[in-house]
Amino acid sequence: MPTIQLNGNSMVIPETVGTLAALCQVLDRSQAGLIAERNGGLVRDSEFATTPVSDGDQIELIQFIGGGEAVLIPELIRLAYYEDCPNRDVTTDLTVDPTVLGHATVIAKESGVFFGADVARACRDVVNSSIGITFQVQDGQSVGSGTPLFDLSGPLTDLLKLERVMLNFLQRLSGIATTTAHYVAALDNPLIQVLETRKTTPLLRDLEKQAVAAGGGYRHRQNLSDMVLIKENHLIAMVNAGQLDTLRDRLVAHRLTFPDIRVEIEIESIDQIDQLPLDLADIVMFDNFSVEMIKAGAERLREAGISAAIEVSGNVTIDTIGQYRHLPIQRISVGALTHSVRSLDLSMRMTV
Repeated sequence: MPTIQLNGNSMVIPETVGTLAALCQVLDRSQAGLIAERNGGLVRDSEFATTPVSDGDQIELIQFIGGGEAVLIPELIRLAYYEDCPNRDVTTDLTVDPTVLGHATVIAKESGVFFGADVARACRDVVNSSIGITFQVQDGQSVGSGTPLFDLSGPLTDLLKLERVMLNFLQRLSGIATTTAHYVAALDNPLIQVLETRKTTPLLRDLEKQAVAAGGGYRHRQNLSDMVLIKENHLIAMVNAGQLDTLRDRLVAHRLTFPDIRVEIEIESIDQIDQLPLDLADIVMFDNFSVEMIKAGAERLREAGISAAIEVSGNVTIDTIGQYRHLPIQRISVGALTHSVRSLDLSMRMTV
């Protein structure tokens, strides 16, 4: 029988497994979102049916996660496991027979919103893709204390290696989803979007923004390339260069050249409504405005015939977000959804 190395583990495969597509069938794995390495060469899921699998092949199967940064996530997970276990788990090697199979259940130790199913699968793939995983809940689902989230089965040594890094990812992402759900509930107005910001963990932005969406929040700009957001420092730079009077012409040119890239302009005072070309903005951000200033600013915008959406930002907390419930605004951006979040307490319980 042919033997391959699958994600670092030896695996005997049936003679009938002649392609990567057939291997996925044996493993009961969907090809959607998978990427493979065969003997060091990259293989896309569209090529699985024509890519052979032979005795002695070294194959890596990794689950894609997310959008623009999807390619980064599997490698980050790999690095996280290398950080946690650079050589070997000396404790498990000392105490656990490598032939022993085990079962584990990940549970919530407190109520919250779960997010991270694809991350759990990707962690499993890095450690040992033959580990069975069965989910009891879905991303974005509210869970109570003691709720089983998913089950794992496989070599006990691999379950022990899998545990901590996987829980570290899931606890943070579920904490973000939970915090977002609390903000959305406290606002209690589905006509106003609660948005995240770019204040995310380096290289985990796409995952953290997905977690916000799972909690009922919305996505702000993904990065510096996909939306114009003119803030205080940009305006100061233009003033210092004597170029503020060119802003209107620059925005007109931008609209003609990049019609699909939205424009948002931040203001810090009501007077700026008369000083800046806000009629060319899709969104006007009121930064650190009081409730009364927001009301006055919204009225001034409408008097000026400016139809841009209004976004509120700056020091919005879980205790204050309810104050904005009945204001004439469409968006509230909250950096705390990702930069000040508390992880959701999860635990893995194992049996043999």
